[in-house]
Formats: sequence, C-alpha cells, structure tokens
Amino acid sequence: MIPATSIPFSLPSADGFPLRGNLHPPSGPAGPPVLIVHGFKGFKDWGFFPLLAERLAAAGWMACRFNLSGSGLGEDPDRFSERERFERNTYSREQADIAVLVEALAAGALPGLAGPAPRLGLFGHSRGGGGAILAAARDPRVAALVTWG
Repeated sequence: MIPATSIPFSLPSADGFPLRGNLHPPSGPAGPPVLIVHGFKGFKDWGFFPLLAERLAAAGWMACRFNLSGSGLGEDPDRFSERERFERNTYSREQADIAVLVEALAAGALPGLAGPAPRLGLFGHSRGGGGAILAAARDPRVAALVTWG
C-alpha cells in the first residue's frame, strides 16, 4: 500500500497569482525533490499525477505536484473557474511558474521540506515535458529530467 501523505501549499507566481500544490514526503529520509509539471489542460489532481507523486514518495523522493498559474483552476481544485487566466497563458508564464517552484524547492521554502535542496529533478507530461526541458536547460540545479508523452 502506498502512503497517501500530502502537504498542501500555496505561493505567489511571478505575477502574484497563487501557485497551488501538494508535497508528498517519503516516510524516511528524503532524496532530492522531484517537481511534476502537468501538460496543456492538465492539473495537479488529474489522472496519474497524484499516484505518481505517491509512488515517488514511496521510493524515497520528495514529490511536488502543482497547478500552473494559467491552468484555469482557481481555489476550487475540481472546477475550471479561471477561464481568463487560461486564455492568457503563455509558455513564458509557465516557465516563470516552474522557476518559482524550482527556487522554492531549492531554498527549502515549502512546508515539509527538511532544508535546502541543491539538486532536484523535473518530471514533465505532454506540454509540461517541453516546459521541463526548457527549465532544465536554464537551471543547473536540475540534475534529472523525465518527460512523458
């Protein structure tokens, strides 16, 4: 059985809109964090993302899943309520969101983190995979990259 421990968080994006997410800590000592980036029209609670985060945590990684600020989801995680934000979403905005999360993970600035993480991994699905590739190319703290779909 996979432990279902999840710590919710919210922090401001570069343009002030909240980035909402969940950290999934392992039961023992944590390896470097892994940031999960969803694809176009995806969100942190969609499909396999919660299970992926739980499996990463069960394997000893600190998994982090979040909603990109232009995903169209606001406070209600089950309802597409931010249509205007979705319409104005850009690759640059997504890169800025990923950079905010990488910085927060690297600095140990999210609840549940034991301290700074000089290295981390990115897991990107679909369009999030493209964003993860761009982010990994720009930030030397990204030591591992997985893209899917």
